[in-house]
Amino acid sequence: MTVLIVDDDDNVLTALRLLLKSEGLACVTCRSPQQALETLRTQDCQLALVDLNYVEDTTSGKEGLRLISALRAADEELPIIAMTGWARSASRSRRCNAVRPISSRSPGKTTTGC
Repeated sequence: MTVLIVDDDDNVLTALRLLLKSEGLACVTCRSPQQALETLRTQDCQLALVDLNYVEDTTSGKEGLRLISALRAADEELPIIAMTGWARSASRSRRCNAVRPISSRSPGKTTTGC
């Protein structure tokens, strides 16, 4: 299985790649929504892990939600997991079913506060 990981934070990309590699999964990492869409055109991925925010000081999640829509349009069967470090945003309740933020205090565990 190949996992597409999309995040603008190199530390997050590295941590997820190492974690998933230890579980025997192949990973393709991308730092932007544009790079992710280009990659999906040439790589066969079975899962996408997608950050919701890519512009510094932006926490709306709109960029990530647009990316999810574009990924869904490109491959409607692709499972997508949304990630964010901004679990307390005002629109959290609208995304709650899709978003399980990764806790920086407990790597490898997710926050379940939705």
